[in-house]
This record gives sequence, structure tokens and C-alpha cells, in this order.
Amino acid sequence: MDKPAALDPERQGADRDARIISALERLSEVVRNRAWDTGRELGLSPLHVQVLAFLATHPASMRRASALVSEFHLSKPTVSVALRKLE
Repeated sequence: MDKPAALDPERQGADRDARIISALERLSEVVRNRAWDTGRELGLSPLHVQVLAFLATHPASMRRASALVSEFHLSKPTVSVALRKLE
């Protein structure tokens, strides 16, 4: 399978946008790894860690299941199950 052009190391040397995309991808990987590590320490899944972070950093008006569905591109049942686990 071919890599997306922006993630191709040969292209990144000549394309600033490709380097930015690659850097963002690496940062995203760090965030995912931290979520896994934190979740493991707390006995939670990475999704639970992300949900808690979202709830802690957004105003009360955004602390609704529908906002989580939209933010994380998840189904309503998935968000519902995640929230029940956190109660």
C-alpha cells in the first residue's frame, strides 16, 4: 500500500505542507500514547481519558453527549457506554 503523499519522507524534504502534516501526525501519536498510558494507570480506556479531558476543558454548555458525539465522531451508543463507565 502506498503512503499518502504528505507522509512520504522523500516528499517532505521539498514540501513544507507535507512536513507540517507529518509533524502533526507525530504529535497526534504522542497524544494517543499518553492517553493509553494515562488510561492504563487509571484503569480507563484512551476514550475515557479523552472524554474526561474534553469535559474538563469545555464550558458546561458543551458537556453533553451530543457534543462528544460530534467532537470524537462516535455513535451515540458508544458515547453513552463511555459515559456510563465514568459515572
